[in-house]
Amino acid sequence: MTLNTRDGWRIHCEYYGPQEKIRQGKETVPIIMVHGWEGQGSDWSFLAVGLQTLGHASMVIDLRGHGRSTTRRVQGDTTGATKTVTVDDLDRDDISRIWLDLEAAKSELMKKHNAGEVNIEMLTVIAAEVGCIIAMEWAVRDWAWPITPAYKQGQDVKALVLLSPVESYRRMSATKSLNHPTIRERLSLMFAVGAEDPRFAGSVKRMHDRIERMRPPPDKDPKEAERLRDLFLIQAPTSLQGSALTDRSLPVNRAIVHFLTKRLLERSDELRWSERKSPVGG
Repeated sequence: MTLNTRDGWRIHCEYYGPQEKIRQGKETVPIIMVHGWEGQGSDWSFLAVGLQTLGHASMVIDLRGHGRSTTRRVQGDTTGATKTVTVDDLDRDDISRIWLDLEAAKSELMKKHNAGEVNIEMLTVIAAEVGCIIAMEWAVRDWAWPITPAYKQGQDVKALVLLSPVESYRRMSATKSLNHPTIRERLSLMFAVGAEDPRFAGSVKRMHDRIERMRPPPDKDPKEAERLRDLFLIQAPTSLQGSALTDRSLPVNRAIVHFLTKRLLERSDELRWSERKSPVGG
């Protein structure tokens, strides 16, 4: 399908709806997958199909300028004219608003939520490398929406899976997001990295440890500590990074499934489905 962003991009997307009737639609975890820089949504095919067979639903996007997302409305034109823009042509404004691609994916998932096909209260983002910077910034923005008595607009992202996150790239930086209370304290986080590449392994370990220092110490009861655990670090025995960590020979996919089960499905009583239609329409 094609998703339209608020700033005029047409974003290509593949939707992997749950195949198995393992649970009711209102108990289905919706996932947005964000590839790395110069990657594309097809990088996630193996993981998306695997999660699909387990009853999860994944929205896999090509970020603007990547893959098949290369059409943008001509700015200032009132005739609907478009132009082709590839990743090498992205300007400063395009990059600063790239999080809008995830916002468009969430809007589509919200339609499926209101149709009873998924539960947006369990929204998860799985991202790779530079995509992790984008995912964290968007999660912070999602939690910035005010909640009114009539309508809940945000605070839906509950979990992030960050595969080989980088701290900065071009004009993008993870520092502000990593220091924000949403990332530091509120969300369930899973970091994963190929441990045989010291450059990546050291950086990701530092990010994990920074978050760990900000969170409450574990409960003295080991069972209770494990039940409440919401921060994970997977150090896979490989030099592969990013979406390549989902290779079937590695333990990362199993760890992602465990993470989704533990932090979302087992908390379903806290994350109940409710209709989310705006009182003013749209």
